[in-house]
Amino acid sequence: MISGYIILTMDQIPKGTAQQKRYNGRTKVYFKSQRLQQTEDFYLNELRAYAPTAPITGAVSLSIDFDYFTPTKKRRGKWKTTRPDCDNLVKILIDCMTKLGFWVDDSQVARLRVSKRYAEGEQAQITISWREAVDE
Repeated sequence: MISGYIILTMDQIPKGTAQQKRYNGRTKVYFKSQRLQQTEDFYLNELRAYAPTAPITGAVSLSIDFDYFTPTKKRRGKWKTTRPDCDNLVKILIDCMTKLGFWVDDSQVARLRVSKRYAEGEQAQITISWREAVDE
């Protein structure tokens, strides 16, 4: 039985992805590119208002739809098969949601569905549903 759900829509898709994290071989330190830092700041600001008062403790199902603007009507509704990659888009988003306390740990995301498609306007829609932390 689902214990709750949240649906949020963002009118913009940030351009930075988790793939933009860099490694300095001399200092042996990972660092974020400026674009990645801007993306993280964007997600933290956009999602902060939706963070639950207490972290979700059970299994989480996450559905994320990225709609990319195209002026071409023939392309609308079709899958976007060019960069950025789905996995790189989602990693930074999930990390930000973890920082904001949506759940205790991102390992709780037991089901993840991601899509990229062309649309009339740009937006990202995130649907989170969860179950109580009980033995199933």
